Amino acid sequence: MRTLAVATLKSDYNLAVLLEIARLPRSTFYYHLRALNRPDRHAAVKALITEIFSSRQGRYGHRRIRLCRRQLKSEQFRHLKSEHFD
Repeated sequence: MRTLAVATLKSDYNLAVLLEIARLPRSTFYYHLRALNRPDRHAAVKALITEIFSSRQGRYGHRRIRLCRRQLKSEQFRHLKSEHFD
């Protein structure tokens, strides 16, 4: 949040002053700025969890979602295995 605020104001104000006001180290600012541009490597898993949760009308907790995810993962693995090794 602070990184976005500093990044938007960076063109109008001195970066050192902004970082001091935000109490944000310079290296941390650039690290988070770079991290914002990276794609989310867990996006597929998050989408799967959201799909499982919404398909069960929000009644599944983390244990049941984990179980469903494991079952789906093993089914996908078996499908790929049979596709490549038959």
